[in-house]
Amino acid sequence: MVETKNFPKAYVEVDEILKCLPQNEYEMIENNFINMIRTKKDNNYTFEIDYSKELEDQNILKETKTILAYVFLNYLGSEEENKIIKQKFKEDIIHAEEEKKKIYSTEVFKDRKEPNTNIRQEIIVYKEKNILKKFIKRILNILKKEKK
Repeated sequence: MVETKNFPKAYVEVDEILKCLPQNEYEMIENNFINMIRTKKDNNYTFEIDYSKELEDQNILKETKTILAYVFLNYLGSEEENKIIKQKFKEDIIHAEEEKKKIYSTEVFKDRKEPNTNIRQEIIVYKEKNILKKFIKRILNILKKEKK
């Protein structure tokens, strides 16, 4: 699951990975986006790329992968590559929904009885008497008692 608290660390990882891009690809990314990454990254977190491994094999956060997918979709990918990625996103969402259905079964309500529609239900309106009216009524009752 993507955690928003991890994004500052992910920005560090993304910044390091983007520095490895060829200059012509790096220049395709908007300066505002790169500046945002650099201003919001966690300066206390360090990340080093293991150049002996492919990007897929790097030990990076899920949030980093999400940001890199965003960069690829919006700046670097061709239309055909973007279609493939969007299809993969759809499949991931469907898979996640299926997993949720397994964990959080909707059969919780299967034994629920239907409400009896023959029962007449009415709303009872409760009107509380005004305090001033109560006070006047008490005074009148007291006066009536004194007259007797």
